[in-house]
Amino acid sequence: MMLSLSINLIRHRYLLYRLVHQQVIAQYKQSVLGLGWAIFQPAMYTLLFVVLQGLLRVPETGPPRVLSTLAATMCWSAFATAVTASSASVVLNAAIIR
Repeated sequence: MMLSLSINLIRHRYLLYRLVHQQVIAQYKQSVLGLGWAIFQPAMYTLLFVVLQGLLRVPETGPPRVLSTLAATMCWSAFATAVTASSASVVLNAAIIR
C-alpha cells in the first residue's frame, strides 16, 4: 500500500509540483508581502512570544527558547489552518455530504 503510493508520487511528481505551486501562487498572490508573508507571520509570532517569555522570566530549559517557540508556533499554525480549511470545506460542500 505505502510502496504503491510512493511509486505513484514519484511517477507523478511533476503534476504534484504544479498543483502545489499553483495553490501557493493563488494563496499569496493578493497579499502585499506575497510569499514573504508565510515567513514574516511565524517570525513575528515567535518574536512576540520570546519577548513575553523574557518579560515573564520563564525559565529556559532544554533547547534554545527561540527554536522551541518557533517549532511550537509552526505546529500551531499548521493545526489552525487545517481546522479552518476543513471546516470551510465541509460548509462549502454540504450538498455533497448530504
